[in-house]
Amino acid sequence: PGVNDPFTAVTCVDHLGSALCRLVQRDMPSPFRHDSQGQLRIIAPVVTFPDVMDAAFNQIRQYGRSSVAVTIRLLETIAVIAGFAHRPEDRAALLRHAEMIARGAREGLPEDEDRQEVEDRYQSVNQLLSESTDSCP
Repeated sequence: PGVNDPFTAVTCVDHLGSALCRLVQRDMPSPFRHDSQGQLRIIAPVVTFPDVMDAAFNQIRQYGRSSVAVTIRLLETIAVIAGFAHRPEDRAALLRHAEMIARGAREGLPEDEDRQEVEDRYQSVNQLLSESTDSCP
């Protein structure tokens, strides 16, 4: 918001969305590291998809809540990622972010029609994430 440039934020969201689509399809590593004899040697902290989702979207969502373009792009990106998300905890993280985006828009967007457009997008994302993962590509 300091430079009032939604295009940079939208471009960042697009790049983050692409990376998150790839990440959500990957198996998350086990925290347990074994040596060649199978002996447990390390229990490492694991970064989960919800952790990465928070890091990727929190600041953009917080600072972009007064931008219709940024808010809508965040919801569109969540919808795309949802098509690849199969784990319930990943889908829950996507829904949690969609809910926060919608709440932020209700409070941060002064124009009724803008808020309604965001609400319509949120409802679409909510429906998509509520569907069975069997319909995901």
